[in-house]
Amino acid sequence: MEYIRIKEKVRKAFNPNQPKTFYKTKSPSDIASDVNDGDTKYRIIYANGEIAEWGKHDRYYNVKSKNPNSWRVFGVNNNEVELLRMPDSLNKQYGNLNIEYNFHNSKRRYANPGLFAAMLGSIAVYNKTVTTTGSAFQWGSCFPSALHINGMAIDFEYKSKNNQGGYYPHSSKQYQNDLAFLNAMRLFFDKNRVGEHSHFKGFRQLSGVVDGGSLHNSHFHADFSLTKIEEIKE
Repeated sequence: MEYIRIKEKVRKAFNPNQPKTFYKTKSPSDIASDVNDGDTKYRIIYANGEIAEWGKHDRYYNVKSKNPNSWRVFGVNNNEVELLRMPDSLNKQYGNLNIEYNFHNSKRRYANPGLFAAMLGSIAVYNKTVTTTGSAFQWGSCFPSALHINGMAIDFEYKSKNNQGGYYPHSSKQYQNDLAFLNAMRLFFDKNRVGEHSHFKGFRQLSGVVDGGSLHNSHFHADFSLTKIEEIKE
């Protein structure tokens, strides 16, 4: 498994509905490139370690707008953090436990090692397949989100959201599966964000679960805390 160390990223700026030319390179050492990283379509890597990413942000995206896309800039400080590259998919059997996940529509394949352990623990308790839309990029940036900086959060698709944009009823197997996975995540993650839709009212009443607003009507969001790590001494 690939481990890397990077300069810790911090939030610096968000500029909705701005053209691709809003941010530019500042020196010959800066690198600007078109990318196809999920919602991220353009990236500038500055020589000082800052990252600027441009693309589709669901809250502000409007195809009728002159500038439908948005920018997010991630600053740096002098601290270092460790990231690992998560396998593109996993399907492992350990006795009666099955750990299986797949990525969908995301290149955000890097995460804090502790978060990855929490993710695997949640899937093992749930004991069914999940689909993740990722954590962070290799630089610790995470457009369109600002919540995934340094790979400290990860998203998962709801099973109870249907292809028509609505939700399966609470009596459905899909809803019960979502509830079971949420309860598994509550064992390992510091905070779990769900949507503001009435479909999630019961979820929001659980401890460790908060209203994540309209952006989380489409997916679970799990925040990891280093306080969840326990050192085992033999």
